[in-house]
Amino acid sequence: MAFLEEALLSEQTLSTGEFNLYTPETQSQLEYMVLDSQALQHLEVVETATGKVEGSLFHYVDNCKTPFAKRLLKRWLLSPLMNINKINDRLDAVEDLIKHQYETDVFRSKLAKLPDLERLLAKLYTYSVKHKVKAIYFENVSLNKLKEFRVVLRHFKTLAELVSSLKNKVSSFKSQRLWALLTEEEAGGLFPEGIQDVIAEFEKMIVWKRTQGGEEEIPEPQTGIDENFDRQNAIVDDIKARLEAVLQKTRSRFRDSRRINWSHAKYRYELEIPQEYVEGKKKPEDFEFTS
Repeated sequence: MAFLEEALLSEQTLSTGEFNLYTPETQSQLEYMVLDSQALQHLEVVETATGKVEGSLFHYVDNCKTPFAKRLLKRWLLSPLMNINKINDRLDAVEDLIKHQYETDVFRSKLAKLPDLERLLAKLYTYSVKHKVKAIYFENVSLNKLKEFRVVLRHFKTLAELVSSLKNKVSSFKSQRLWALLTEEEAGGLFPEGIQDVIAEFEKMIVWKRTQGGEEEIPEPQTGIDENFDRQNAIVDDIKARLEAVLQKTRSRFRDSRRINWSHAKYRYELEIPQEYVEGKKKPEDFEFTS
C-alpha cells in the first residue's frame, strides 16, 4: 500500500477493492480455505511444477467463455469454499444447468461474444477519480469516455436480455443461488433492478449523429434537454440553410448543378466554379475572386 501511494496509484487501486484484516485466530471463522504458496505449488492448482498453466487443476476445469469468468474461477480455486451449504448450492446450480442444457448452451454462446466487461468497468471507474494534474494530447478525451460508456451500456443491455431469456426457467431451479442471480432485487434476488430503464433513459438523452464524412459518430443532447444548445443549433441550422440557398442560386445562375460546390481549401465556404463560366467578359461584377 505504501508503494502504491508512492507511485501515485493508490487512489485508482485501493478504492476499488474490499479489504478484511486477516489474523490466524479468525481463520476458522472464514468461509474460504486459505492456501499458502507452498500448498498451491504442490497441488498444482493454477500452474504445474514447470510453471505452465497447461496440466494444472485450473487448466483442467476451465471451460469459461469470458475473461472475467476465468478470473473468478481462478479466485474460487485459490480460495475453496468451507461452508457446506454454499458448496451444495453450487452443486445444485450445476445440476440445474445440466438439466437445461439447450438454454445453457445458448446462454454460453452469447456470453462468448461479450468483451471483458470487468476491465471496461474498472477503466470507467478510473475516469471518475479526480487527478491533480492531467495531460491531454490533441484529442477529445470527454468524447472518448462517453463512447466507451456507451459501449459498456450496450453490452449490459445484451446481458440483461440474456438473463431475461433464462427467467422463465427460474421457478424450476433447485439452486437458490441461481434463482437469486437471475431474479431482480425487487423480488428478493441479486440482479440489479431496472438496468433496462437506466439504459433507455440514457439513450433518450443523447442522439448520435454521423459526421459529414460519415467516418465517426458524435453525441448531441436531445432537443429539449439543453436550451442553450438548442438555441445555438438553431443558429447553425439557419446559417447552413442560407449557405445552401446561395449554392442553389449560383448553380441555377450558371445552369450547372454538378461542378459548382463549396470549397474549403483557401477560405471556408467559398464557391468553386469552372473557369469557363467566369473568364473574360463573363466575370460577374458581384463576385469576389480569391484564386
